Amino acid sequence: MDETLPFTAGYTTPQPVRWSQDGQALYFTNLPHFDGCAVFANGQTLQRLDLKTGQVTPIMPKVGSVLSLSPDERMVAYILDGQPPVLVLRFTSTGAEEKVSLPVQDPDTQAGSLAWSENGNVLVLTMAVHPCDAERWLHSIVRVDVGPLTQKTLVSNSRQYLRTVGWMGSATLRVEEGQGNFILMDALTGGSPAK
Repeated sequence: MDETLPFTAGYTTPQPVRWSQDGQALYFTNLPHFDGCAVFANGQTLQRLDLKTGQVTPIMPKVGSVLSLSPDERMVAYILDGQPPVLVLRFTSTGAEEKVSLPVQDPDTQAGSLAWSENGNVLVLTMAVHPCDAERWLHSIVRVDVGPLTQKTLVSNSRQYLRTVGWMGSATLRVEEGQGNFILMDALTGGSPAK
């Protein structure tokens, strides 16, 4: 991709998201590099590159700065820019969307670190309250079940710097705790996983 990008108060660069399930396409995004306090940014758009034809198909226009494609490629979850943050589930086949209000208690909240379960039925995310103020920074982890649409707070207002990273199997979350330390968490309760 040949493009000149202006480096002013922020810029974007092309970033691979992942291969398609059939291995015939590459999903990619425009990764934002902000000048300021954005703790979760990982992509602004979603596009699909057909590896046989070279054709690029837009899947999602620029709507936010955090996104995640479900494992079955059926949905894109993204955080709608604004205060308070809102989770949006977008169907890739139709473009239809469903908004999910998050349990935000303070307008100074950012949401991100979206992680889908292997079957694409559950999404977990991290919310950071006062992320630009180290003295007041709090983290919560929220579980969203897609069908039927329900949500549950697994961790509420923790002083630990928690960030959802992914899943290990169908019932255990992998969570980053601080700089490079990881813990396992039960995906139903937020406690220690069953042995």
